[in-house]
Amino acid sequence: MSSPRLKPCLLALGLLFAGNLHAEAPRQTKPAQGKNSAVPLNSAQLLAQMLLSEIALARGLIDDAAFGYNDMARRSGDPRIQLRANEIDLARLLLLMQQNPDDAEETLRKLLAEQPAGRERLILQLPGLYGRNSDKAYVLRTVQKLLQPYQSMAEAHFSEALVQRDIKDPSASYAAALRAHRLKPDWEPPLLLLADLAGDAQREEVSALLATYLQRNPRAHDLGIAQIRLMLQGQQKAEARETYLRLIQTPPERPEVAFALAGVALEFNDLANAESLLEKLLEQNWGEADRLQLILGQIEAERGNTAKAIQTFDGVAPGPHYVNAQANKARLLARNQQLPEARAGLAAARRAMPEERAAIGLQEAQLLREQGDQRGALAVLEEELKLQPDHVDVLYDAALLAEQLGKPALMEQRLRRILNLKPDHAHALNALGYSFADRNQHLDEAEQLLTQALQLAPQDAAILDSMGWLRFRQKRFDLAEPLLRQAYALFPDPEVASHLIEVLWSAGKRDDARLLWQENTTRNPANELLTRLGKRLGL
Repeated sequence: MSSPRLKPCLLALGLLFAGNLHAEAPRQTKPAQGKNSAVPLNSAQLLAQMLLSEIALARGLIDDAAFGYNDMARRSGDPRIQLRANEIDLARLLLLMQQNPDDAEETLRKLLAEQPAGRERLILQLPGLYGRNSDKAYVLRTVQKLLQPYQSMAEAHFSEALVQRDIKDPSASYAAALRAHRLKPDWEPPLLLLADLAGDAQREEVSALLATYLQRNPRAHDLGIAQIRLMLQGQQKAEARETYLRLIQTPPERPEVAFALAGVALEFNDLANAESLLEKLLEQNWGEADRLQLILGQIEAERGNTAKAIQTFDGVAPGPHYVNAQANKARLLARNQQLPEARAGLAAARRAMPEERAAIGLQEAQLLREQGDQRGALAVLEEELKLQPDHVDVLYDAALLAEQLGKPALMEQRLRRILNLKPDHAHALNALGYSFADRNQHLDEAEQLLTQALQLAPQDAAILDSMGWLRFRQKRFDLAEPLLRQAYALFPDPEVASHLIEVLWSAGKRDDARLLWQENTTRNPANELLTRLGKRLGL
């Protein structure tokens, strides 16, 4: 067994097995002394045996390394050596799972049965141990068999919930997490998982569980944030804000929770508290400094402090957040009537990160679009396509711009190219299908395209709207109305509203059409689409 093969397993170990698992190793290949006959080791002997064990590990002799460390742990009683012994034991287990899963299952069963002190921790590590196995049905069966004797333990149900989540069975995952919570009501992880899994049907139940927990533990910021998310999803904005104001009174100790709370503060436009939390994280050198700088720059931009925002964006170095920072800077310059400077900055960004030139080109095109220069935006994307003719995102944006500029043939060419490259591109399918429906052409092909798009993204408001509009073109008003109502409920946009108004009017439901038009023109009095529709229908 070679050393390179061992190293990835040990790397995974650092992620999966933090902490001390008080469990003995799987059965050794060498005889171990009885506990009572163990002779203590002095410092020199410990150092020598440790060195020999590490050399064995480096050479891939993991059984020898495990024997050496377990012997040292038994004879020294040093918890640090016990931790290292447990790490190596679990590394052996990972290798065994790769080489012989059945033997690994039996080893795990024995460890769980024979080592009660480490049982809880090992149970919680099962999803990570089996996470690399692509046969998810096998993983679920195996984990359920291993956990069967421990159904009185909340950790067993939580571990199963994680496996069920990983195999994309949210209902089963929710049920298992709920069982874990009922067995150990003051344990936070099942509640966090329930909040993450909760859909419309479960939201009220989970909110009640979170409220009960937060009454007893008002400083549980991560659960408070989960409660706020659920409230916002349920359109309970006042209650969510009230919960937020309670949480912000006592800043969280854990930096990752402070970062999440800063995000909530921004949702409530509490720029001062968001800034304070993020600046403290910067002082603590937590996370990606450039990411924090980017958000702080956006806060300054929101306040109208253009110069300070630009200075903050310039502090973001080339890397994963650089393009976003430069795009924000360019947008501020353009709004300040400095479009040439904005474009020059994006050109400099291309030189700084040539591998991101397509992403920067998309940002420049968006900037020009916002300035009303669709032709200039399309020219930027066409230049990018000369260098990267198969870049899907550039092709898609170029197609939409071509349609806006009255170039349907170019739009169709670009979208068909995308579908050749990526046949399951739901938005390209939708764009081409909607274009045909809107122009009342090729309706049979439009139906094929939109049916495929809807299968890929059944809750996408834009695709539902397109299919509803196609049914209108086909004079299937009975099918068009529910689709458009569903789209409008998901995304009450003036264009979706105009389609629904048109269908209601054509179906003879003119009072409903008039009422919907009035509601939307009140919210969007300057919308040209609604104005033209009202004049045409006499609303």
